[in-house]
Amino acid sequence: ETCQIINFDNGCLTGSRKTFRLQEKVSYSCNTGFATPEGQERGVIQCQENGWTPPPKCIKSCKTPNVDILNYPTNKTVFMAEDTIEYACLEGHQTANKTPTGTSRCGINGEWIPTPQCLAIECTIPMLPNRDFSPKKDKYRNGDVVKFTCANKYMRVGPASTQCYYFGWYPSPPVCKANARGCGPPPEITNGIIAGGSVEQYWHGDKKQYDCNIEFKLFGSKEIECVDGQWSSPPSCIEDKMPCGSPSSIPNIVLHQEDQTQFSHGDEFICGCKQGSGNSKEMKIKCLNGEWKPLPLCADPSPQCVPPMDVELVDNGHLPKAEKETGFYGVIHYKCTSADKSIKQATCVSGKWSPEIECTTEESTCPPPPQVPGAEQITVGRNYKHGSKIAFSCLKSFQLIGANETTCIEGKWQSPPHCVERPCLPPQPIECADVPRLENQNLKIKKEGKTIYLAGAKLKYVSRSGYMLDGPLEIICSMGNWTSAPTCLEMPCGSIPKVANAQVEGRNKEMYEPGETIRYQCDAGFLTVGPPEIICREGNWTAPPFCEDVSCGDAPEIPNAYITSTQQERYLPGARVQYECESNFQMMGGNYVACTNGEWSQAPTCRDVTCGPPPEIAGGKVQGVKKSRYLPGESARYQCWQGFEMTGASTVACQNGTWTELPKCKGKGGKCGPPPVIENGDLLSFRMQEYPQGATLEYKCPSLYVLEGSQYITCTDGQWTSPPVCLVACTASEEDMGRNNIELKWVAGRKLYSRSGDVIEFQCKRGYLKDPASSPFRAQCMEGTLEYPRCKPGRNCTVHQSAMERHNIQLRSSSRSSTSIYRSGDYISFECKWWYRPASYSEKFRAECLDGVINYPTC
Repeated sequence: ETCQIINFDNGCLTGSRKTFRLQEKVSYSCNTGFATPEGQERGVIQCQENGWTPPPKCIKSCKTPNVDILNYPTNKTVFMAEDTIEYACLEGHQTANKTPTGTSRCGINGEWIPTPQCLAIECTIPMLPNRDFSPKKDKYRNGDVVKFTCANKYMRVGPASTQCYYFGWYPSPPVCKANARGCGPPPEITNGIIAGGSVEQYWHGDKKQYDCNIEFKLFGSKEIECVDGQWSSPPSCIEDKMPCGSPSSIPNIVLHQEDQTQFSHGDEFICGCKQGSGNSKEMKIKCLNGEWKPLPLCADPSPQCVPPMDVELVDNGHLPKAEKETGFYGVIHYKCTSADKSIKQATCVSGKWSPEIECTTEESTCPPPPQVPGAEQITVGRNYKHGSKIAFSCLKSFQLIGANETTCIEGKWQSPPHCVERPCLPPQPIECADVPRLENQNLKIKKEGKTIYLAGAKLKYVSRSGYMLDGPLEIICSMGNWTSAPTCLEMPCGSIPKVANAQVEGRNKEMYEPGETIRYQCDAGFLTVGPPEIICREGNWTAPPFCEDVSCGDAPEIPNAYITSTQQERYLPGARVQYECESNFQMMGGNYVACTNGEWSQAPTCRDVTCGPPPEIAGGKVQGVKKSRYLPGESARYQCWQGFEMTGASTVACQNGTWTELPKCKGKGGKCGPPPVIENGDLLSFRMQEYPQGATLEYKCPSLYVLEGSQYITCTDGQWTSPPVCLVACTASEEDMGRNNIELKWVAGRKLYSRSGDVIEFQCKRGYLKDPASSPFRAQCMEGTLEYPRCKPGRNCTVHQSAMERHNIQLRSSSRSSTSIYRSGDYISFECKWWYRPASYSEKFRAECLDGVINYPTC
């Protein structure tokens, strides 16, 4: 078997073959702008018995954007719909939102939303009167430095230069004023002094320096400047407590105690000078903030210090001008230019000036370093020479992007880092609200397998049914945290549901608070079914109880009996109804019925205690005329035919509906008289007055009658053996069944006549229930008598709207009625509400009303 070449949209198989062998693998490629479902430009399919597997497919995709991608593997070149990338801009560029990084999502049409964009960082300088600057451009790029000068007779207030950064110019450009205010005395600093003291008044542009006390280290700019009436920020003197290295590195000293590689701040060390240094005294030096102080005054044979050519040595007022070459610990005072008002000092230590002589050209110094938005404030100095470095650290809720320091190179600061707001993790769910909706999908990305939300992401909440939200419905990701989320408030409940035949304890209100309870009390003769209390929860009441009628209706009618107590239309539980039997009837099973749980107890019966005509006997007869009925105590007399002798009493009496023992007539010579007559039966031969010993006769019963006993009798010793009995058939009367609310159970065997001994099965009519006091529903025909079972009417059902709401269902149109009331036994058809699906079996959606109860289905 083979596979044929396949054509598909937006791609093609590689090669030019038309047919392929079974199990052969073939690659295919997608057109530009399309990719395989795995996000690749090429895919592989295999020829199998049922065709190509998997089918080749090329779907719309996004190409790698022309920016640096941060959170995807660098070898990924194709992106599928809904893929999100985070990209970074090159040096000197930023996104349209003025951030170094941005996010974009691959749309279903193969385009990036929004388009990844990196714009050049640009600054502009407004023109101000009496101020000039260079170089002059319409727009400046990131890192450009501009220097300022003022017109004649105007003074510059502000920095001499400023630099363009991604957040604008820093420091702010200066202004030129005709008159600039002077300053008062420079501010005092803790643990430090103003070098050379201070006076009451200083001019704009005057500068002063600070020195720290011996155990403290200076942080910030050593020099401050008077700028239009205000001094720039002074430095701080802080006890740094930095450790010191071994003092053995100090030239020309001798250690007088054991050396070690490191000493703590405050440690003291005893040392002296080498022989020939001219100093034989023992000295004590101390580790202070990483330096040994004071340095020992030892003669130094190392090379002398030579001041730079571009400095001007000066007399500081009381010290002579230093020589061009200065030996160990020699001190010079100098100015960088003739116009320089600041006199500086340097000491020669081991061939090097301490501090190092600084006279850098204006072109090589940098303006004050930038205060990066979102970063900790840095202490700003006055002049920063080539190679100076400044470190940055971001505030708590920001994260640093880029290097944590910047360097002054040829008058410009390298690009400082960005401090961007930290992203947020997914917020904690709110129990009463659905999953929040994100307004801008581009602010949600996956990073290192975790979902994060970028600064500015907004999530909107919608409460679930039965609740409302208190507070702002929208939360925003800011500084790495979400703004305050709303809280849940349960909805109140409206008016309470009505329960038939019940009263409410307490006062009815229009509105109820969550958690409030209401208690129902059923009326007399009604039983509470279900919890008697309902609770307000999530804007709805819990299911109310219903009141089951446990009273009884009319007392049952007992044949041949009458009620002796006062009759009522309705009897409460515990009520009794008493009976008496009519004359000639005897009561069996007590004389009353009691009402219990809506049912009457087993009713008594009245048994007939009269007797029918006295039965015939073989060889004899009843004297006189027979009556149809005999009262208790009445008697009848028998006599035997001629030729027969009587054994037993000739008189019988009616007692409790039966005759006392009958006499027997025995024929003389073994002969028998006429055979006995049986009710509803016949002899199959003619009746004679006399039968010989051993004669046999046969009886027969009519149709539907059952012969019980032997069908034959025999004349034995002057007497007939016992005759059979024809049991009467039973008739299931439609009238009797209707009176007892029953019907025959089996439709196929619907017969009204049954033989004695047959079992007939009944069932309740539709809408009726078995009466607990009823006889069994499988009744046996006994000698023509059936004991009918009994059914009582079932209670109606009411379909409650609240119950349907709880189960998310509604009535089918075929089951809708104007009253919502259904008889017991009726079927009610339900269906799911819109947007819901069945959670119960399909047969439960055709529910039956059973004695007031409906088993609702659920969706």
